[in-house]
Amino acid sequence: DALPISNTASDVFASLDGTKVAVSVTIDTFAAGLSGKLENGDVISLIVVDKDTGKATIPGALKYMKVITTTTSGGIDQDSIVKNEDGSYEIPSTVTLLANTEQAKMLAKYEADTTLTVALVYRGTPENAKKFLDKQDEYFLNLDSENEGESNTANMSKSGNDDIIQRANDIINGNADYYDVEEAVNNG
Repeated sequence: DALPISNTASDVFASLDGTKVAVSVTIDTFAAGLSGKLENGDVISLIVVDKDTGKATIPGALKYMKVITTTTSGGIDQDSIVKNEDGSYEIPSTVTLLANTEQAKMLAKYEADTTLTVALVYRGTPENAKKFLDKQDEYFLNLDSENEGESNTANMSKSGNDDIIQRANDIINGNADYYDVEEAVNNG
């Protein structure tokens, strides 16, 4: 929480203290990067599309992420982009995000195995953006406490109905990554 609410890339980079990291992912297409309209400080969700199956998901761990900056293929950051002579702008080819180490590892894997698409969640005051980011941090705190206690899927009650419904609601609300149907059936 010691990170500044400033939206300049330099300020965010200078404030990194090991609790969060900066990680960049490739914007494969114009549309995948919100058609070049991302701004520093935006809160986004990352839609992960499996290249083989075409299945699209928004993992709970990537639901609310802060855009530090976008960068063109020429290495120019969002806050330094200038208009071309014809009035157009060079389109970003990467987006740099503020992430915890788990998110950074996920993004590195997804970068190699999937296609990522950006969905704008919030643009506005840094104070309100922080509410989304705090919600994302809560997601990881809840995961940590689940991992220290009993696993939701492995320890369902024999009737299982209440736990299955709760788990489904957790998935729908972004509080769980997935639901293992086979495991639930075998343990129920």
